[in-house]
Amino acid sequence: MPVRKSVRALSDAEKTELTDALTALKNEPSTTVPGLSTYDTYPVLHQRSMENRTPWAGDTPNSTMRNSAHRGPGFLPWHREFLRRFEVDLQRISGNPSLGLPYWDWENDPTFPEFLGGDGSLEQLQSVEPILYGSFVKEGPFGEDAGWAVVDQSGANVPLGPTQNFPLQRAFGVANIPERDPATGAPIVNPTTGDFQMKKAELPSPLDVQNAIAVAEYDRAPWSETGGLDSFRNVLEGWWRGPRLHNIVHVWVGGTMGPGTSPNDPVFFLHHCNIDRIWAVWQATHPGANYEPQSGGPAGHNLNDPMFPWDGIANPDVVTVADVLLLGAVSYEDPPELLVG
Repeated sequence: MPVRKSVRALSDAEKTELTDALTALKNEPSTTVPGLSTYDTYPVLHQRSMENRTPWAGDTPNSTMRNSAHRGPGFLPWHREFLRRFEVDLQRISGNPSLGLPYWDWENDPTFPEFLGGDGSLEQLQSVEPILYGSFVKEGPFGEDAGWAVVDQSGANVPLGPTQNFPLQRAFGVANIPERDPATGAPIVNPTTGDFQMKKAELPSPLDVQNAIAVAEYDRAPWSETGGLDSFRNVLEGWWRGPRLHNIVHVWVGGTMGPGTSPNDPVFFLHHCNIDRIWAVWQATHPGANYEPQSGGPAGHNLNDPMFPWDGIANPDVVTVADVLLLGAVSYEDPPELLVG
């Protein structure tokens, strides 16, 4: 059974095995999407999931509406299946069926996993919507010098073509976010200028994670990112008094981790592996808590709904939310420091 370890528990050999497998997937032609590599199909699929809106009664259509993989209850099960499929590809191409994705437990160690390369070069700072900041990563196995390039980041309703020879971008802790009132979660407004008071994004703390795990309710109507819904999914995804937890890590890394094609940066998978681990801890902490909605919620987010694109229509596979509530044939190894006391 594959064991998912903290990045801090990986040996040098395990780090090399992972980076070699990631590079091999990047160099392997896809059998499903002509012109892309196997690796590149993952950022494309993630972007497509964000374009697949999942409206519900009373929703007002807008550019940030709930979609098949975000801003709703399906966020956690969808990404659990996404990780599983990527991990299987890593196992196949490495020849090691026991290879497990590691997780970056940023709440315990805010140091970016050094074997994935480093920050972007700020003298080349780029401003690309919807990313606030991004600059080219020069060195490391996924840097410009190694020839790693990302799938077109054009976004919604634009064909995502083959790799465009555009380098990976990062900008650690450069983005500004609104400061929020600790009691209400509302953005703090400067009384003189009328603008939001801003602060630099920071990675979540152990207390942030512990507070999320303490929330006993998985989700509730209207099954969205709407403020005031302090459910576990909303807290972990990062909308409750957000951006927090999952969302803030994307913001903190910056650059390529910002748009819907964020799996272009390999750290995406280590970040989401940690999110999945936190969900597994929550499930063990609240064994009597049900996934919600069981039924009657947005399509693709109910317990027995097939999840796009594994719905028998966009893809011949059929995977429901219920199919992935259990971890399956994988386990998490405890981090060097306990997540909860």
